Amino acid sequence: MDIEVRACSSVEELRDALNAISHYFGHVNQLEEAERFAKWIEVERMHAAFEGDRIIGGAGAFTFRMSVPGGALVPAAGITVVGVMPTHRRRGVLRKLMQEQLDDCRARGDFVAYLWASEATIYGRFGYGLASRIGEISLAKDRTRFALPFEPRGTVRLVDLEEAARTFPPLYEQVVARRPGMFVRSKDWWETRKLFDDPVRRQGGPKNLVLLELEGKPAGYAIYNVKQDWVSGFSKGVVNIVEVVTPTPEAARELWRWLLDFDWTSEFKADLLPLDHELFSLVGTHAATALYAAELHAAQVASSA
Repeated sequence: MDIEVRACSSVEELRDALNAISHYFGHVNQLEEAERFAKWIEVERMHAAFEGDRIIGGAGAFTFRMSVPGGALVPAAGITVVGVMPTHRRRGVLRKLMQEQLDDCRARGDFVAYLWASEATIYGRFGYGLASRIGEISLAKDRTRFALPFEPRGTVRLVDLEEAARTFPPLYEQVVARRPGMFVRSKDWWETRKLFDDPVRRQGGPKNLVLLELEGKPAGYAIYNVKQDWVSGFSKGVVNIVEVVTPTPEAARELWRWLLDFDWTSEFKADLLPLDHELFSLVGTHAATALYAAELHAAQVASSA
């Protein structure tokens, strides 16, 4: 039977297209989950591959504005949830999906399409190439001393979702204006994705939302969770640092010092760090840092880019 690729026209179709990639993660999306996903992506920006009336593949694109050198923002497509059911692999379904998607990106005026590629070798054939690298750090508790001591002067507070939704976005926007490759987040993205504590996606305990204040004003924020474990009566917990945003070097020093002083744990982990991140300079030379390079891939889709 022939495969037809077209944009989804309902949340039900969005759900079925999402389930093509979710199949590999051992998860089946329900309608409620698709409705939440529809807060981040226009339904028509999810392309689905149909075999008759059954969806067997999908490829989505978030509508983003991405920062570029100089502080400008350009239209960009954040490629996501690309997958084909295992029953229909090696039949050209992915190629049809990607072609239709890139044609749509060009028609919309997107300057670039980009994604985190879990299998980078797949995307080169569609025009994607290496655009950036990211760092990851893993620190044992006894390896978190800073290279130079200092006296903290800021205050740190755990805040609720409402206060975080009010104070975090302006701090993030300050960084977007100065660092290329970041995207502007919508109100729904903040409240239902970045700050929302989805139990299904937890890598330990619940999300904690922390606000740093300097001279009584918001200066940075952190999102983290704790995965606790015990061995022979001793804590072997891990603090998973989801995101830290600090518009100034002073704020970075203050907030990372607070995070790395966390008690009842043995390890700190953070990823999605730029390779020039302050943390790599702040920690002492004795710190056992594990750094690896992951890749962000991008494809130019507008001839004017």
